[in-house]
Amino acid sequence: MLGALISAVFAVACGCAAQGLLHRWMKELDPGERWGLGGLIGLGAAGTLAVFVGMLPSGLVWGLPVLAGLAGVGAIAAAKSKKLPTPAAQIPKGWAILSPVYAV
Repeated sequence: MLGALISAVFAVACGCAAQGLLHRWMKELDPGERWGLGGLIGLGAAGTLAVFVGMLPSGLVWGLPVLAGLAGVGAIAAAKSKKLPTPAAQIPKGWAILSPVYAV
């Protein structure tokens, strides 16, 4: 369970860092699209870096914590610069309130 929580935090941090770096190209997109595209690009970049760092001798020992730290620093920098979109979630009305039941 702790591993799932750490993975979720890392995924959100990668997505936030990517949104902060690519903010000027993603301004016109919907906030949901920005979160999705930021997560896709951020996790893709983190995976690519992890492959190259993992190929180095004892790279997994020092490389993955460094990669996690970079994602965290990028996410904090993006949050402080207010480049992250605010979610425009609304409480559903009518029959749409049952949509979480349909998702299961």
